[in-house]
Amino acid sequence: MPFTYRISLSKEVIKLSSFYISKWLISPGTWITASTPIALAHIDDENYELLANGDGILSSYLLREMETAKISQEIAVIAADGEEIPHDRPTCILRKIKS
Repeated sequence: MPFTYRISLSKEVIKLSSFYISKWLISPGTWITASTPIALAHIDDENYELLANGDGILSSYLLREMETAKISQEIAVIAADGEEIPHDRPTCILRKIKS
């Protein structure tokens, strides 16, 4: 898998300036598919699952748990075949966790 892509949160979806990963759900080296929950995030006193936006292997985290980041900051690297790189979906999908 010679290609990689990096995922972030979309400014269009989130109007705030920062967030943090409260827990990574997938370890580096794990195969993921689109919509796989990869992390839990805390945004404006709400909890969300971050869902993968394409298929591949989670290569590395770019953000530690509990580290504050800007919304458009890249948070993880995914290794994927060229056909699997989600060019039209460069950001994570957010799913709010019900309280």
